[in-house]
Amino acid sequence: MKMLSSSVLWIAVAIAAIAAVILVLRSRTRSEWSFKDMVKDPERWNNRQEAGRAVDRAVEEAKQWNESKNKNDRLDEQCARDLYEDIAQLVMTGKNCDQSTASLLHIDQTRATQLFLSERVFTPSAPSLHETLEALADKCIPVPRDRLLTLIAGLEKGEMEYPKTYALGESLRLLGQQKLASDRPFLETRTTSSESRVAAGAAAGLIASFDLEGFEQRNWDALTTKGFSTLEPAQRQYLAVLMYDGDVNNGGLSQYFFNSSGDHWRDALAGLEAMGFSERLMVLREAVSLFGKDGPSQDRGRRQEELAKLAKKNDALFDALDDRYYKCKEVIEVLTMRYVLKNADAFKEPK
Repeated sequence: MKMLSSSVLWIAVAIAAIAAVILVLRSRTRSEWSFKDMVKDPERWNNRQEAGRAVDRAVEEAKQWNESKNKNDRLDEQCARDLYEDIAQLVMTGKNCDQSTASLLHIDQTRATQLFLSERVFTPSAPSLHETLEALADKCIPVPRDRLLTLIAGLEKGEMEYPKTYALGESLRLLGQQKLASDRPFLETRTTSSESRVAAGAAAGLIASFDLEGFEQRNWDALTTKGFSTLEPAQRQYLAVLMYDGDVNNGGLSQYFFNSSGDHWRDALAGLEAMGFSERLMVLREAVSLFGKDGPSQDRGRRQEELAKLAKKNDALFDALDDRYYKCKEVIEVLTMRYVLKNADAFKEPK
């Protein structure tokens, strides 16, 4: 019976359902899909959406069942001890750290925090440093400021490369969570780092320092519950830029204009300009111009028809622009962070 109440079992069930749906739908078409194929043939997109909806249902049902059955469950004390020791060994040896660090905090936050702040783990040379710092920051677990500053100084010595850059970025995020005004110039300076992970970490630290953590999720929640048009102008521009960046990085400009994200290309243009982007702004402007003087329709169905016509004429229509976008040096997290801080009232949690 314990097995039936295991979250692992129900996650496995959801994954199995996902695999089954994908196999069935792939067997219908008997071919691999590319996004360009779907742009030219919307029926393939419908098949993909059908698979996606089935996946979402399977995961949501598994999640709801697990939450309802296990809301008040706790790991057996002996089982927890055994798990803790095994997972702690993974952390100390740097194996599967992306999962094991969060798991340790879930099992025993006090012991895990002590381990993460131990001399063996809280040091620039530790193989799991990046993941342990990330886990601490995600949980907003305070780290002694003097130790953080010492760690940052150590990480900034020598060549900046992975995983050092990732660990430094998370260290800066943790420093910002101290919410000390005296640390803000220190963080601001590091937002100009040539290493994007360091710059992004410093930007996240500044957001935390001004008590704006969680604003992004609040924005997405407001979008879902109230709709895009009800948001403040600054919120719309912020989300439009994130949608643009996310879709282009995932599947190129074809995906962006095909998806509902493309409905908001005007807000994306306005946001990119207001935030001070240059390279990413020019890419979108040039892409929009390919649809004619009025740009693409803001109605998704019509825009998909326009996109299909363009794609049939030139299959590589956006390839050069995609390549330029991927080579952009502008750090999304830094420029969007500065915009959020400049318009902080629009992003603060309602009281």
